[in-house]
Amino acid sequence: MLDGILEVFGKGGVLDSEISGFEYRTGQQELATAIATAFLDGEVLVAEAGTGIGKSLAYLVPAALWTQLRDEPVIVSTHTRALQEQLIKKDIPQVVEVMASLGSTRPLNAMALKGRSNYLCRERWQSEQNSRAIDEDHA
Repeated sequence: MLDGILEVFGKGGVLDSEISGFEYRTGQQELATAIATAFLDGEVLVAEAGTGIGKSLAYLVPAALWTQLRDEPVIVSTHTRALQEQLIKKDIPQVVEVMASLGSTRPLNAMALKGRSNYLCRERWQSEQNSRAIDEDHA
């Protein structure tokens, strides 16, 4: 798995040849290596990286390698819907290309799950209707 990280993130690696405009970043490769190592060692990793380092690919590629190696799902949790959209529409398709370049023939399945505050249930619908009725009575 660590060899895969070097093959993907190294100078002249898969990202460099597959993604137009890709720019090698030492920090991205180091972060990806730390994440892959945490997967392999079964440890928790807390890492901080600045803007522009390429964090999304730095965690998605090791996650994809891990799920291919172990046939286990990986959950990526984000704080914003904008990042969810970026991952689903841009970054994960790039990771699929990277995995294909590494010779993987197994599909990489991904989906975005929104938090419960993004869904409407009967209770919230009823509450909204009641609050509108109250507002109209006081208008």
